[in-house]
Amino acid sequence: MLKPETLNDPAKLRDLTVAELRAADHQLKEQQMKLRLQHAIGQVEKTHLIREARRQRARVLTLIGEKLAHGEHAPTHEEVAHAEAAQTEAPKNAKPHAKKAAPHAKAKAPAKKVAAKKPVARKAKSAAKAKPAAKKGAKKK
Repeated sequence: MLKPETLNDPAKLRDLTVAELRAADHQLKEQQMKLRLQHAIGQVEKTHLIREARRQRARVLTLIGEKLAHGEHAPTHEEVAHAEAAQTEAPKNAKPHAKKAAPHAKAKAPAKKVAAKKPVARKAKSAAKAKPAAKKGAKKK
């Protein structure tokens, strides 16, 4: 897992390989998804973090495109997996985070069926369409 200081420093980002940048992109994509979900349910107090995550991911994707355009090879799946594994290794003294159980949603009752309405004959409107409309500016005799 990349440190936030690395993601905010363009010089450090440019030193990363394409495989490491792809791993960072994957990390940022997950962070962006979590922030969007939290924002949707009203748990995000610092809404600027959503914009910041989007811009950081755009920076990483831009660097990947530049490196590939300048001839650096695209990483294989093994290289990306290795880079992700190297970044996500947790320190030995770190405590695992306890996940909170998601609240169970109540089951919704099935929707009621509504009887189809019968078409209503509208003769008055069709008669009005048959008459030609009077032109504007035409004089009556």
